[in-house]
Amino acid sequence: MMPDDIQRKLKNLGIMPAKIRGQHFLLDEIVVLEMVEAARVSKKDTVLEIGPGLGILTDILIEKAGKVVVVEIDHMLAQGLQKLASNKLKIIEDDILKVSLPSLIKEKKYKVVANIPYNITSLILQKLLEGDFVPEQIVLLVQEEVAKKIVNSDKKTSRLSLFVEYYGTPCIIRRVKKCAFWPEPKVESAVLQIIMHSKKVVNDREAFVPREYFFKLISAGFSSPRKKMINNLGHTLGMDRDVLFSVFDKIGISRDVRAEDVVFEKWLDLAQTLYQNK
Repeated sequence: MMPDDIQRKLKNLGIMPAKIRGQHFLLDEIVVLEMVEAARVSKKDTVLEIGPGLGILTDILIEKAGKVVVVEIDHMLAQGLQKLASNKLKIIEDDILKVSLPSLIKEKKYKVVANIPYNITSLILQKLLEGDFVPEQIVLLVQEEVAKKIVNSDKKTSRLSLFVEYYGTPCIIRRVKKCAFWPEPKVESAVLQIIMHSKKVVNDREAFVPREYFFKLISAGFSSPRKKMINNLGHTLGMDRDVLFSVFDKIGISRDVRAEDVVFEKWLDLAQTLYQNK
């Protein structure tokens, strides 16, 4: 698809791309095909697409999947999707952050494939990963910098990367250039895939330490990213420094380390040990 095609379709719908909604329409059909391939979409799958826009991805999903549920907040774009009329397609005009996923998707298993608004990436991930109605797999087109942060490409962890790793295994499928969109975004993009952990893995972790405690600990550890993690934990959570020194030494974490240099497994060990010693 060419930029002229996008502009013509938008003009016919009476739409101008809205920056506040992060509307950058994907042009590159090769990227679309690679996203669908990465998710291994088949006729047995139900797929959720967030922010379908003009339907370049939706069209392929209808062809490959058994059922497609799309959530589009823009009224005119939602109306425009009616042209893709198919008994496989369910169009929901709503805000993805406000809708109840179980009310949209009746099947117990589903996948997510989408080019999402970059400005709400973290909120969308939180919506999809938390709770009991978690997809089997997620393939998203996101800002490249965010994708790299999630997969720890620079060997540094973050609140977001640790949150995602708790629920699944992320990887970058490919980089996507600015010219693959109209209008062009100011940032480069990437296709991010998250293969979800089984419920047993997540439940086993929570059996040792509640996830609320785990994420509270991470938040405290990153409260002042340039300071030593042990000082952040002591200051933010009021933990005794001698107790922290003892726990850090026991599980093999340097007393001088910053939060970004602690890998997921060590965070989990730290949370479990501190929780058990409360």
